[in-house]
Amino acid sequence: MSENGVGRGANAAVVGAWLLWSCDPVIVRYLGADFPRLVMLAIGCLCGGLIFVVPAWRGAAVLRRRPKLLLLFICYVLFSTALADFCYVNAIKYLHPGLVGLALRSQLAFAIFAAWVFLGESISRWTALGMLLVLGAYGQGVYFSWADAAAAGDNRLWGWVFAFCSAILWTFGTIGGKILLRELKPRSLSGLRLLSSGMIMLILSLCINGVDAYAAIQPAEWLLLIGKGVCVSGLAFGLYLYGLKWVNVAVASAWEQLAPLFTIIISVLWLGETINGRQAFTVAVVILGAIMIILARAWDERKFRLRN
Repeated sequence: MSENGVGRGANAAVVGAWLLWSCDPVIVRYLGADFPRLVMLAIGCLCGGLIFVVPAWRGAAVLRRRPKLLLLFICYVLFSTALADFCYVNAIKYLHPGLVGLALRSQLAFAIFAAWVFLGESISRWTALGMLLVLGAYGQGVYFSWADAAAAGDNRLWGWVFAFCSAILWTFGTIGGKILLRELKPRSLSGLRLLSSGMIMLILSLCINGVDAYAAIQPAEWLLLIGKGVCVSGLAFGLYLYGLKWVNVAVASAWEQLAPLFTIIISVLWLGETINGRQAFTVAVVILGAIMIILARAWDERKFRLRN
């Protein structure tokens, strides 16, 4: 495959991953705030990881030979997978699924900055302007939501706290994943990440919720959780890591900005949950900033190829 073909395929893989992931907040919301979060994560991660069990076994052999890489992977699983996912599913208890997705996209600015520091990826003026647009939109979105929450006397602020904690943790996951992919294949990392996180969540859920929590799950909920694990966790993460191997961190993160839009559309069609005009404006500005970053990165890469 040509270099352009690989680039288009990698970008398509990242977009496909975020299309699938945009369904996840809606599924979590549909299952309800009372559904045990650890149980939900354990089933989803284990079902998704089973798709990649053979590549995961091969990847484990690589990690055993590389102690420093193994240490990075352990941090990647504990903080950027297990804890990040736990914060994320708890955020949906308090916020509209689309707004949780929007808050999580704040990792775009963190990811670009971290890629500049740790991976040496450059930041052009247009990329920086796109980052400012995204951050500005988030700022006004959080401010108005905070004001609305204070007036209503609800716990919406906890949703923003959990969402931003998850965003920061997932930022390090993007950087850590990029480094791990230098030695591991995307399918191997997908399987290792999901199976390891799933085992952690399974042990914790059995200790905290007990076996009865699994016995109480209805057949329809089992089907939804298995589908969530296979498609949203397994297939989506496999697509994302394939794309991340070939595109830079800024572009991979920028494509994420489309996910809240898809989540909002699905929430309206499935759950009947809508957003107000100010929230719609925030979404529009975030997407504009993301498009600016994508175009700026594409232009920088084109100039680099022409010079070489």
